[in-house]
Amino acid sequence: MRAAVSLLESGTFNNGGPGYIGQQRGPSYPTALAFIFSIFGRYAGAIYFINFVFLLFAIIFLFFISKKYFSGLLRFLPPLLLALYCGAASQVWIANYETFALALS
Repeated sequence: MRAAVSLLESGTFNNGGPGYIGQQRGPSYPTALAFIFSIFGRYAGAIYFINFVFLLFAIIFLFFISKKYFSGLLRFLPPLLLALYCGAASQVWIANYETFALALS
């Protein structure tokens, strides 16, 4: 979240400093957060919203994959299991990369 706020305020990920220092992961999630913060403002609800959208993208994407490999009612099982899995749903309420990575995978 610090990197996203820094990107909005100074245009860099390091509060005006050079490069991308001190970050363990790439700039994709902070950039997405900075975009959402620029639209909705800097509050935690924006993070919950974007993580929920990422989880929805992952469920829909999994449905299209399972539709290709399964037929009948079985094609609804993988996305339903992902939607009901508390581990995936709990990531929506935490400001981290896991839901973003799930949506991209």
